[in-house]
Amino acid sequence: MLKINGKDYDVKFNMQFANRLIEDYAVKNNDGQTTLDGFSHLINDLVDCQPEAITNAYRYALDVPTKQLPSLNDVAQGLEEAGTFKNPDIFSDLFKELKDNGFLMLKLKAYLKSRQNIVDVSKKVLSGLTDKGRKESAMIDLKSAEAGLAQIKKELKQLEK
Repeated sequence: MLKINGKDYDVKFNMQFANRLIEDYAVKNNDGQTTLDGFSHLINDLVDCQPEAITNAYRYALDVPTKQLPSLNDVAQGLEEAGTFKNPDIFSDLFKELKDNGFLMLKLKAYLKSRQNIVDVSKKVLSGLTDKGRKESAMIDLKSAEAGLAQIKKELKQLEK
């Protein structure tokens, strides 16, 4: 339960949350095309300990019709008044809420799989190159993808504690 502007809201990390998050928290380019879905954006922000991740997650988890969602600022104020931001484990607690929902857990697995696929594709590209300059560039891309995946996995393990 979260009190916002004097009104109590149920907080549910469920399919409604996922649908709102995936669309509304997506990163889009100047043409309006999605470059990063909202779930991946949230996971990246949790790993980076971005407070916006907390505010947005709670806003999308409020159990009301989408058109009745309070503003992001009102949600942040409600979280502040509830002491949520003072919780030293808030990022881990939110991550555990996500993992407790079966659908969201599957989304997390898909997120990690997509990161692994980037590494796998980079390896395939590298193995097919013969030009030295291109091979060096592809090796840098591969090392970057591997390091990114390792860092994400490490940070997610930290959130699980």
